[in-house]
Amino acid sequence: MGSLCDICRTIPFREIQENPDLKIKRVKLGDYDDVNQRVSCPFCCLALQSIRDVADRLGYSDTAEYLRKDCFGTSIEVQWRQQDRAFETGAFPLRYTTGSFPSLARVVHSEPVSIDPIISCLEDCEKGHQCSLSISDEDVEKLPFLRAIDVRQMCVAYIPPSTRYVALSYIWGGAPALYLQRANIREFMRPGGLKTYDDEIPATIRDAIELVRKMNLEYLWVDALCLIQDDDEDMTIGINAMSIIYEHSYFTIVAAGGITAHSGLAGVSPRNVSQVKGEIVPGVSLIEIYPIGDLLEIAYYNRRAWTFQEFHLSRRKVIFHNNMLYYQCMKGSWSEDIQGVPIESRIRYRALAPTRPGQMLYEFRLIIKDYTIRDATYQHDIVNAMVSIYHKLLGREYGGHLFAVPVVAFDAFLCFYNKDDHHKFLERRESLPSWTWSGWRGDFYWACSSDDNETLLWIADSTWIVWYLRDSYGDLKLVWELAQGQHK
Repeated sequence: MGSLCDICRTIPFREIQENPDLKIKRVKLGDYDDVNQRVSCPFCCLALQSIRDVADRLGYSDTAEYLRKDCFGTSIEVQWRQQDRAFETGAFPLRYTTGSFPSLARVVHSEPVSIDPIISCLEDCEKGHQCSLSISDEDVEKLPFLRAIDVRQMCVAYIPPSTRYVALSYIWGGAPALYLQRANIREFMRPGGLKTYDDEIPATIRDAIELVRKMNLEYLWVDALCLIQDDDEDMTIGINAMSIIYEHSYFTIVAAGGITAHSGLAGVSPRNVSQVKGEIVPGVSLIEIYPIGDLLEIAYYNRRAWTFQEFHLSRRKVIFHNNMLYYQCMKGSWSEDIQGVPIESRIRYRALAPTRPGQMLYEFRLIIKDYTIRDATYQHDIVNAMVSIYHKLLGREYGGHLFAVPVVAFDAFLCFYNKDDHHKFLERRESLPSWTWSGWRGDFYWACSSDDNETLLWIADSTWIVWYLRDSYGDLKLVWELAQGQHK
């Protein structure tokens, strides 16, 4: 281990380790090129390694370019953030491994994940958080059947909606090698019916089955094997019931680290954990920790349309990402790389629920802003993948929609525009109408009030257009009538 440079000697590492409430001023390490020359200073090297790690995750081949574009300059500063108990260097935070305070960093080894902390989190949530929902009679009407994989008998089975089951959220990345069809449903529903096709089951689904089995649970819901993929009626029922399926799952396995269904779950499958860490002075070590909210912001998982509602409708999540394991419910969280209870990680919409009375249309527009930059293999799925979000937030109170535009506020939702930035144009989704936000990809704004009552009053008093669309037969219909046909 080398010795600290003159600048880093001014940082009271030992004192902060014992007294995290100590206030210190920002320390300027200097320009990136200068810091890069201090190869013998362990903290400068650790800070640079951390910054390079972030730049690489964001797709930058040149670290200096990342600093210029995302950090507004190549000067590197160090700040001790008391509320986070971590050093901030313009990258992921650096946290102590030992000290007199909670939320310390933990070294994670490349070995199978332990399910004991997850089981403890779930038990604590059941006792104290009450994040789970009881399924209502209305929900049962919308979900006339529920299939799940029986992980013990390795078959697809019908189960009552009130049964405890786990759901899986993952990226297909092209159709899985195996999926439920009208031709194979009888075979798959026989005990051992899926065992015959074990080699064809994608790794992510196979690992999820193994995880559920290890946790002594019985059922796993996976879209590819629980909805009949070549049956339009079956698929429509499933798509319209996504909010029920994910909201009422015991928890959802989020395969956020993969790019296809064949990626597997790192930690159930073999994994290779890599952490940025180093000893700064004898007895004082720091590790770069990865807040799951920040990781998800830049994950491929976060670019896909279908995963949006799956993630945000789930009230408990076991997240596989970055070769590590994370847990999150509506009131608590746990991270494999942090000892004790982690400082809250920035994740928007922990579980989707109306939070602003009288501002639900406004809240829906905020969600659209996050959603509409996502992609779908089939562009018309942009609407399908938003239907459950719509029903959850607006359906009961505001009724039907057309292409995810609330008909009750039809005029207001037509008034969208992109950010005043000549470098960020809206991109057309050709398979969808141009008058709806779902027909475009980009950063949206709306020229209407954040107060629902004001918006609806404006529509009632200040608009005079009667809107019609042609139905599938070419006949003119009022948009309200067409929307009533879509709303279920």
